[in-house]
Amino acid sequence: MQVTYTHYYGAQERHDLCCYRADLSCEPHEHAQALAQGWLLHDGRWYQSRSTRLACDHHDWPASTQGYSFDIETDYSTELKAIWRDYLERKGFDPLYDPGAADLDAIWLVAKDHTGSPVGFTKMHAYTGGLESQYNAYKDQPVNLGRIMIDHEIALAKTVGLSHLYIGSGYEQSSSYKAHLPGFEWWTGSEWSTDRKTYLNLCQRDSNISNLAELAQAYNNG
Repeated sequence: MQVTYTHYYGAQERHDLCCYRADLSCEPHEHAQALAQGWLLHDGRWYQSRSTRLACDHHDWPASTQGYSFDIETDYSTELKAIWRDYLERKGFDPLYDPGAADLDAIWLVAKDHTGSPVGFTKMHAYTGGLESQYNAYKDQPVNLGRIMIDHEIALAKTVGLSHLYIGSGYEQSSSYKAHLPGFEWWTGSEWSTDRKTYLNLCQRDSNISNLAELAQAYNNG
């Protein structure tokens, strides 16, 4: 594993602020080590973030599918694309990310209703020695389908003998729900923490920052 840095922006005249990107060169046999040190993979590039994960031993096997079936698929179908578009519109999220971006190690956990029609999915990345839930979307349902799908994601991680399921980065209010899941842990930059209060405060602060001056102040305050 080798880490390099790109120093792409700084403001020393108006703000005490420097911005840089950390990149990781990593071989497949080092994936588990990279994940354990807060690295995640997106669009072919490793990035360091406030990574989050769930300890699998805090979760039981799903007791019931409540009328849904779950399949593992390898294609991002037209039906899944429609679910993604509708989900973003319903939640009011901007289309910043594309779950269908080229990813040879992607698998799709697809939830289907009693007719066999897809009603939700989780796009997952299968690392060597790790599993990450990267994108989740679902149709409006009478049950909390998103929560049910997390149970099945955990079950999949357990099936392949993993101790943790990685669940992406934890930024802004949209990531607050993760802190309420059993076995939640977040990467501080030096260790995995179970301090939910601090994590929730950071997510709130993320959403409150609206300009560079506020970002610089947050940086100085740690």
